[in-house]
Amino acid sequence: MSTGGSGASRELVHRVQRSIDRIMGALPPRVARGIARDRTSTVTNGRLMVLAPHPDDETLACGVTIQRTLDRGREVTVVVASDGRHGNPGLVAPERMATIRRGELTRATAVLGVTPSHLIMLGFEDATLSDHEDALAESIQEIIEINRPDVVISPCPWDLHPDHAALGRVARTIVEGRSVLHLEYLVWGWDQPVRLAIRLGRRAISTRGSWTFPALPVVVDGTGYLDGKAEALACHSSQFSPAAVLHGRSVGGSGPLGSGFLRLIDYESELFFPRATSHRASANAERRTC
Repeated sequence: MSTGGSGASRELVHRVQRSIDRIMGALPPRVARGIARDRTSTVTNGRLMVLAPHPDDETLACGVTIQRTLDRGREVTVVVASDGRHGNPGLVAPERMATIRRGELTRATAVLGVTPSHLIMLGFEDATLSDHEDALAESIQEIIEINRPDVVISPCPWDLHPDHAALGRVARTIVEGRSVLHLEYLVWGWDQPVRLAIRLGRRAISTRGSWTFPALPVVVDGTGYLDGKAEALACHSSQFSPAAVLHGRSVGGSGPLGSGFLRLIDYESELFFPRATSHRASANAERRTC
């Protein structure tokens, strides 16, 4: 049986989705920020742990939040799950890219103010986190037990990149029931809002209503910290094209991602979706701001 027709249909659907994504542009993150609550004081007033699937996600999602937390005298630990070796496939050999990205991550987190002893690289192979969720969970659980964070920020398990989704699932499992403020961030979903909406809808249908949509978001104000975030992101030059710009500053290098991608996070604040963990977590976080 010929599959040419079905292949053409899938291609047409994909092109239509991408066209709608381009038309929508930055509308979804703007809408999310329009309904978000400013929780800058609450989020940045405790021991913070940032979980990132790849080198650069820590800065893309949490560069402002990391700086603000450190400026308040609080401890910040950054845990990066993968080595990023497939960050520019076809142009840079995987082992070479892993070495490059390790150096970029070290420099970027130093710019943000994270001490070397609080940067943890787990070294899982890029693009394989979903194959190693048990080992990943074991490593992160041990780190949480040692560092005892008040705030954990991790990827959304409904983000579109498999590594982001895998780390998000692991984080939810580990953090559930703990007395911490758990926030989640979205990176790739902003770039493909139609595909994200389809995924969320299918998830809701498949769980027959037992799965809830994301909570109303919160923001951390970036005033006074955007230049530092852009400077840190520029350290990840292997990932961004020569023309890439964030907050009016060139962050470009030799990579594949350009300003079209960065514009979806190029805002005056960082956006997170809260997760319910324990009943004590939110109350404890609010009390720390008093």
